[in-house]
Amino acid sequence: MTDLFAPTPTDNLLPYDGQVNDLGVVINDANALYENLLNELPWQPDIVTLFGKTHVTTRQIVWMGDHDVSYHYSGQTRRAIPWSKQMLHVKRHIEQQLSSSGINVDFNSCLLNHYLWC
Repeated sequence: MTDLFAPTPTDNLLPYDGQVNDLGVVINDANALYENLLNELPWQPDIVTLFGKTHVTTRQIVWMGDHDVSYHYSGQTRRAIPWSKQMLHVKRHIEQQLSSSGINVDFNSCLLNHYLWC
């Protein structure tokens, strides 16, 4: 069993056998990116349905991606908004870094979560 609180941070904490692709620093100014995403994206409450009851969570979400991408989760269907300039840059950078490691991917969407602490 994997210990989520392993004594050494270098242990593989994945809940299953897998590969971690450490890309190092993806964004040079992470604080500026965070502020931009927080202030410029259309954040909305996450709505979930559990046991027939609908709840609004304290989590705010933005789901963006390619044209005509949608997903269904917890009784809700969501359509992706177009990639923001900043997130498209992050997406392409990660795809390029993985490609240089021999992993060819083309991500079609990204779910951003912002947890509001009460």
